[in-house]
Amino acid sequence: MKGPERTRFARLLKRDVLSHRGWLRHTLFLVAALAIGIVAWYFQLAERKGDHWFAFLRGETALWDGGWSVPEPFATFLPMIWVTLSMLLIVTLRDRYFRGTEGTGIPQTIATLKTNDVAIRDRMLSGRILIGKILLLTIGMFSGMTLGREGPSVHVGAAIMHMITKWVRFPRHLVRRGLILGGGGAGIAAAFNAPLAGLVFSFEELARSFEKNNAGTVIRSVIVSCVFIVLVLGKDYLFYGRVESTDANWTVGQWASIFLIGTVGGFLGGIFARCTITGSAIASRI
Repeated sequence: MKGPERTRFARLLKRDVLSHRGWLRHTLFLVAALAIGIVAWYFQLAERKGDHWFAFLRGETALWDGGWSVPEPFATFLPMIWVTLSMLLIVTLRDRYFRGTEGTGIPQTIATLKTNDVAIRDRMLSGRILIGKILLLTIGMFSGMTLGREGPSVHVGAAIMHMITKWVRFPRHLVRRGLILGGGGAGIAAAFNAPLAGLVFSFEELARSFEKNNAGTVIRSVIVSCVFIVLVLGKDYLFYGRVESTDANWTVGQWASIFLIGTVGGFLGGIFARCTITGSAIASRI
């Protein structure tokens, strides 16, 4: 090892291993990544309980085995009233207490990576946004509305990672981009229980490029959050449920259908994206 490299290694060793601040940074990072996994698990649980609650309002099931169920005609009108009141509550809370929680969360996360204004970044990834995103999404899930939890998982993950920079000092490149990328990637990975998807999403969708300096941070955050999801929900859990079939007895035709479906799906997705871009351009000129 040459002189400059030896000096750099000694400096990193002192900063990250032999320093109590270094251990505090690592501990907070692990806790934050674990918290992202917990939030993703909570969103999954809230979605499942919310579906059950709305089925109860429609008179399709009881809240518990052998319990009372909503009779007709209440089962017809009660869901409509509940959805309306829930939407009013969400809009009121959002406009009064949680401004900035509008949108899915993914465009907002991308915007924090593009801005150089620290104040704007702090507002978009604040504790208020974190609480509001979780609370309003929970209300929405119990209201019967069709909502996605992957976008909020990204925003919440980025906010959690950004918040720990207020408690201990991190390297500038991590504060500026690395932790936000790691939090967003961990959020999408935990939501889908798909580590590779989280990594690809971080660099392709959020960063729009591969960032060598931040790759390790993204990988560690994704691994920690996904390990928690696997421990809680099992390795067979996916975004749309559990995989209960086995590929041991699949035929050649069944395997070939996977590639066919993937190719057709990608082709249709490309057409949809192109139509969206073209349609937006046309609409902007009207």
